[in-house]
Amino acid sequence: MRLVTYRTDSQEPDIRRTHGGGARAGVVVDGDRTIVDLQAAYRLRHGQPSPHLDSVLAIIEGGDAALDQARALVEDRAVDASVRVDLAAVRLLAPVPQPPQMRDFLCFEKHLVQAFESVRTMRAQRAPDPAAALAAIAASGKPAAPAIWYERPIFYHPSRFAVCGPETDVVWPAYSDAMDFELEFGCYIGTPGKDITRENARQHIFGYTIFNDFSARDEQTLDMAGQLGPGKGKDFDNAN
Repeated sequence: MRLVTYRTDSQEPDIRRTHGGGARAGVVVDGDRTIVDLQAAYRLRHGQPSPHLDSVLAIIEGGDAALDQARALVEDRAVDASVRVDLAAVRLLAPVPQPPQMRDFLCFEKHLVQAFESVRTMRAQRAPDPAAALAAIAASGKPAAPAIWYERPIFYHPSRFAVCGPETDVVWPAYSDAMDFELEFGCYIGTPGKDITRENARQHIFGYTIFNDFSARDEQTLDMAGQLGPGKGKDFDNAN
């Protein structure tokens, strides 16, 4: 199932009222043309709302019981057009507009190597002779992928208050001249756990989404020198 959170009006969503104020949980059907409003469908079928269907987050936290409810409603022929909405007529938010927690991992070696190549180029461009500066930086071997990356999973905490949905504007921060974005996998964790083994990891994943990670690269380069993470290089409105 493709779960979505949507609004039926064009108003900018207020993150403080994610689970109210018009935000609805639904399932996309009919070849990505229609959304089944899950709570409306449940109310039509049972005469009362379901706490499992208040939001996509509620479905995740509800586990198999919530998913079974959602599947049954999508497959129920008695659920009529009154609880279906045209996808083109609504505004999609992020599936979970305000996640309880976020972690962004750096998992692919090629990406890491290319990132450090970009950092070298960016630093060299600030010099009077960029070509000579780049050659000198490359000869020094720095910056380079740190040994610790090969020993443990490296991550930072994105701002869960800076999450937005598709087709939403990301305003260029006034302090940056070098904006960048990265296409990433997003995994929603449904089953809690701690010190999870590699072999058992997949059973904790509820589902997947497409994640677009925006960065103010020039600011990030400066912030990272402080050894406390990317700072304002990653933390600005709608950056996630």
